[in-house]
Amino acid sequence: TPSAEKPRIKSEVRSLSKAMNFEEGHPARDLLSFLNDTWFPLTELDEGSRGRWPIKDQNGAVVAGAERTRSEHLRVDAESMDALLRGDLTAFHGLDTYAQFDEKALQPLVQAVQNLDQPFQRILVLANALHDAGYRNLHPLISHQQVGDEKDEEFLQEQGDDPLTIALVTEVVRAHSDLWNLTIDYEDSLRGSPLLERGRHEALIAWAQSLAERGLIAQDQLLELLKKFKVVLTALTVADVHASGDRHLTDETLQKIFYAADQALAISPEDLNGPPRERIEI
Repeated sequence: TPSAEKPRIKSEVRSLSKAMNFEEGHPARDLLSFLNDTWFPLTELDEGSRGRWPIKDQNGAVVAGAERTRSEHLRVDAESMDALLRGDLTAFHGLDTYAQFDEKALQPLVQAVQNLDQPFQRILVLANALHDAGYRNLHPLISHQQVGDEKDEEFLQEQGDDPLTIALVTEVVRAHSDLWNLTIDYEDSLRGSPLLERGRHEALIAWAQSLAERGLIAQDQLLELLKKFKVVLTALTVADVHASGDRHLTDETLQKIFYAADQALAISPEDLNGPPRERIEI
C-alpha cells in the first residue's frame, strides 16, 4: 500500500543520486535498478492491457511469438539512454535489430546530450526512468502521462530533490509523448492540454514563465533552460521509440522527431519577456 511504501522511500533519501553513477557509464540502468528495489517492482507495470504488446518488424508486421513487456521496455530504454550518454552508437543501434538508420544522423543529438551540464543529464536520466510510472494502477479515464507526473512528483519530493529539478522532470514526463505525437498527427482525448503543439507555443511559454514566477529560475535564464529542455525531450523520445519494440528508428523517423522538436520549441526572447501566458488545463 502507499502508506507502507513511504518509510521505505524515505530511508533511501540520500541514495538516489548515488544510484546514478555517470562515471561508470550506466546511470540510467543503475537508477532503474534502484527504483525497482526501493519504490516498486517494475514488473507491476506488466499487468493489465497496456503492460505488454507484440513486437513488430520494420514493415509493421507482428513477429510471431515475440512480445515486449513494459518493464522490458524500460530496461531497453535505460540501456539506450546510457549508450547515448556514452556516445556508443554501435551499442545503441544493436538494441533494436529492426532499426535502420545512419548512425551519423544521431551524432548531433549525442553531442548535445554530452554537452548538457550534469544537473540536466541527471534530469534526463530521472525522466527516462520515471516516464512510464503512470501505467502502475492506471485509471482508465486519465492518461499515463498525467498520472505519471503526479506519482513522480511525490516520489522526488520524498527523495528531497530541489523544486526546479522536480518541475523539470515531471514536465518532461508529462510531455514525453508530445514530440512523437507531432510526427504522426496523433490525438489522444485522455492527453488533456499538451505542452507541445504544432504551430502554437502558448502552453510552453506559460509553463516556462511559471518557473520564473515561482522563483525557481531567473527570467533571463529561461531561454537557455528551454534549449536544454529540448535536448532532454528529444533524447527521451528517441530512446523511448528505440526501446518500444513496435516502432523502429529510421532516417525518416529521426528527421521527423528532430523537425518536430525544432518547430515545437522555437521560442524567442520576445516570447518569454511578453505578457504572462495562461496555460489552460483540460
